[in-house]
Amino acid sequence: MNISEFILRIALLLLPGIIAVKVYRKLKGNTRKKDWEDFIDLLIFSLVSYLIYAVIYGIAQGSYTSIIALQAIYDATVPIDWFEIFCSSLIGIVLAFIASFIYKKKLINRLGQAVKVTNRYGDEDIWDFFHNMPNIEWVVVRDHQVELYYFCYIKVFSESKERRELLLGDVTVYNEDGKFCYNTDAMYICRNYYDITIEIPQIPDNSLQKKED
Repeated sequence: MNISEFILRIALLLLPGIIAVKVYRKLKGNTRKKDWEDFIDLLIFSLVSYLIYAVIYGIAQGSYTSIIALQAIYDATVPIDWFEIFCSSLIGIVLAFIASFIYKKKLINRLGQAVKVTNRYGDEDIWDFFHNMPNIEWVVVRDHQVELYYFCYIKVFSESKERRELLLGDVTVYNEDGKFCYNTDAMYICRNYYDITIEIPQIPDNSLQKKED
């Protein structure tokens, strides 16, 4: 077996992990990781998917079964079991949803906080932390670049990076002096991270009413 055939064989056998990682990233968003960390994620998803498949298959058949995919990696004479890959890929998708739930709920960090081993919340940065805070509805977005501010709610926010993208909903626009400018159903803005400030008003005053009296 030459190098090209070996690489193709490995790619096919790691298919459950490849699919799981793609789904996981889609659910939780892309984060800045090194290549070796991405490979570890792929490998873990693949191995766990195959192991769960082996357990389920063994319970269903009433006997232990070896994982053909693991044998096929180092033994070219072992044929690829497409049914095993297909079932493991489905399991990988389920694992991706579970992993995304664990990430979103910060279960690992909460466990660490409970046993007093960390104070970290678990987000990549404060941008993620803020947007994932519960019970945030209406906010004031101050746009320093154009000297306006918006009373609105945030429908969608971008990943953590230098450029901050926001899709705002039900927006009321004011100038820096608090003078009403206009209303709009939706607004997209893209700014450098230092060009916007987001505030959570406790009790909106008369200048932040949805419509003028």
